[in-house]
Amino acid sequence: MPAPIPMPVADRPRAARLTSEPAARATARAGLLRRLLVTDPRGLLPGRTGRIAYQDTDLERLWTTTAQLRPVLAWVGTFDARERLPLLFSAIAAAAATLAPDHRPVLIVCGDEPTDGPATAHPVDLARCHGISESVFVAGRRHHAEMPVLYRAADAFLTTATDTPAALWEAMGCGCPPIALTRTPAELVIVNGGHDANGWIADARPEYLAAAIAQVCIAPPERARRGRAAAALAHRQPR
Repeated sequence: MPAPIPMPVADRPRAARLTSEPAARATARAGLLRRLLVTDPRGLLPGRTGRIAYQDTDLERLWTTTAQLRPVLAWVGTFDARERLPLLFSAIAAAAATLAPDHRPVLIVCGDEPTDGPATAHPVDLARCHGISESVFVAGRRHHAEMPVLYRAADAFLTTATDTPAALWEAMGCGCPPIALTRTPAELVIVNGGHDANGWIADARPEYLAAAIAQVCIAPPERARRGRAAAALAHRQPR
C-alpha cells in the first residue's frame, strides 16, 4: 500500500472532508479484490490470446494518496452489444476528468467475450482508448458463488445493459447500490432520490451517466445509505 501523503486542506475537494472509511474495512475490501485479481486471476486478453495476471504492485492503483480505497465500481456481463460497453467507458472517462485524482473510480470488470456471437470492443482496448487503463481491472468470468466477493468489495454496481441482469439483484442484496440507465427494466427497481433512494438512474448518454458516477464517487455516506436501502429491498423479494 502506498504510504499516506497528506494533502493540504485547501487543495482537497469537498468530498474529501467527509467521514473516511475505517482502515480495517478498507484493508478487508482490498483483500477481497486481491483474491479476484492476484490470487485467482481469470481475466483474458482480447481474442482470448492470453490471461491477464495482476501483481500486488498493480493493486497500489486502488489506493489514494491518503491510504483510502478509491471508489470501486463493479461491472458484470458479457462483452456484447447488449451491454453497451462503449457508453460505459466513455462515461467513466468523462467522470474521471471532473474528479480529483483520489475520487476517480476504479472499475472491476467480471466477464468475458461471448462464445456464441460477435463481441464489442474489449475492456482492455476501451480503457486504453479512453486513457483510463490504470483504473480498469479485468477479473474475468467468475462462478456465481464467487460474486458476493466482488459485491462486498465494491462501492456500487454499474450496469449499462438493456435488460435487468440477475447480478443487479445479487449486488443489491450484498448492500452494493446500483447505477443503471433510464428506459430499462432496472428503472422499475431503482429509486433515484429521496428518503427511499437505493441507487442511481441516468439517461443513456455519456454526460448523464458520468454525472451519476461522479455523484457516487464523492459521497461515501450516501453510497452507504443507498446500499442499505438496496439490501433491504432485495431481501424483501420472494426467493
